Amino acid sequence: DDSEIGSGGTLAALAAEQPEIRFTFIVLTADARRREEAVASAKALLGDRVKVHVGDFDDGFLPYRDPGGVKDFVRAAMPSDADLVLGPWRHDAHQDH
Repeated sequence: DDSEIGSGGTLAALAAEQPEIRFTFIVLTADARRREEAVASAKALLGDRVKVHVGDFDDGFLPYRDPGGVKDFVRAAMPSDADLVLGPWRHDAHQDH
């Protein structure tokens, strides 16, 4: 829910102001229920203008389990022509941010 809660207003404003923009959500940790929720909420917010990439990494363990795999997943999902990347606040102490 980080994308929707943390950036939902910004994303909705960008989508309304600039209809040519395409969006990519990258969700690293999600069980099957959260996967469906992430896709549904992204589509509800941005319609067909969003691609959602969902990893199957364990929530709460990103620094400990295969950190290279996380980076590889993000590199593969991130558009090479991205003009803006929104992420958690850099002082956010949650281990998965």
